Amino acid sequence: MAFVNRFSRVMFFVFLAGLCQEAFADDDDDEARRKERLASKPWYMRDTQIGGMTIPISPVTFLIAFFALFNLWRGFHKKSSAVASHILIQSHDDATKQKLDDLSKQIKNDAKKFAEMAAKYSSCPSKAQGGNLGKFYRGDMAPPFDRAVFDPNSKLEQTIGPIETQFGWHLIYIHERTIVE
Repeated sequence: MAFVNRFSRVMFFVFLAGLCQEAFADDDDDEARRKERLASKPWYMRDTQIGGMTIPISPVTFLIAFFALFNLWRGFHKKSSAVASHILIQSHDDATKQKLDDLSKQIKNDAKKFAEMAAKYSSCPSKAQGGNLGKFYRGDMAPPFDRAVFDPNSKLEQTIGPIETQFGWHLIYIHERTIVE
């Protein structure tokens, strides 16, 4: 994210420098030389002409500015995020749900015990990290999982579930959550 923001700032200043150069480059030249220089440029580097008006912005300059401004906007736009762990069992039957209910009762709200159980029972590769999924944003996970994590009624540092998704049944433990309205 930091790279994108730095890159966007640099591209924005390149765009401004290009505007200044294009706006003031023709002041000293005569008309014939200006037309010759314009004709020698490829179409994507030429000034944009709309009707009888010439705007000193090439299509490439416009695209660079659009990309830079979009990424700057994205950098400042806040999204809801969470840090959570989960135990996934890839089955959709009732016995699996019952097994996760029993695990939930054993774990209660103990993060260490949750990590131990995730390492032992989870079928997700995250089990190597105690089921920790790291930081993710709203919309990154399967919809039922997302709804459970970002529901304001779901308490932090408590075991939630079992929750069924297309991958199977989950127990979820939310470590941190930031909800942006």
